[in-house]
Amino acid sequence: FIAVQGNYAYVASSGNNKLVVYNISNPSNPTYVGENSDSNLGQPYSVYIQGNYAYVINFANNNLAIYNIGGAYIQQLQTGGIQTSNLNVLGNSNLNGDLGIQGGLSVGTNAEINNSLGVGGSATFQDATNSATAFQIQNASGTSLLTADTSNNRIDIGTIGTPTGQLYVSGSLPTYIGQNTDTNLSSPTFIAVQGNYAYVASSGNNKLVVYNIS
Repeated sequence: FIAVQGNYAYVASSGNNKLVVYNISNPSNPTYVGENSDSNLGQPYSVYIQGNYAYVINFANNNLAIYNIGGAYIQQLQTGGIQTSNLNVLGNSNLNGDLGIQGGLSVGTNAEINNSLGVGGSATFQDATNSATAFQIQNASGTSLLTADTSNNRIDIGTIGTPTGQLYVSGSLPTYIGQNTDTNLSSPTFIAVQGNYAYVASSGNNKLVVYNIS
């Protein structure tokens, strides 16, 4: 098994009971960095990296071995620039300028953005638990103009003050409206709709029947 953090790959080598580290800054030519010198591993099966620590599952020893893979703890840091592969913020973080993220961003609890937010690719919002107000768009006074309701599988759309209606996106039963009362169809097999018209292929009588559905 292998885990990657930044420019390094950590390989659980079960054949020789080692945790082997490679520098992969040049992906076409990984270079050997080092390995553990202890004898605490027994058929290491899986490795997970978080922060300064490597967590190794030992199949033969039935245990979890933890390794410190280096790093530094700094109480306070002020810097003009920083380049890092991983950044873990355990407390609060205030950014006074712009933030550019080339990869992914995962926010565990809350994120408040007071200015503009631009998403170049796709954005996914998933609630930990269903809520009637899982995602909202509000005006300056805090009135909700659009609310994603994951409890009822719907999106509520409203104007300022009073909601005007609901757009059901998924999870709702279709509502019957009506049907044709004529006898022009016989074993209909296919339908296409464009504008105010429905075009039905009627195989039983070899007809193309057109309906005004305005």
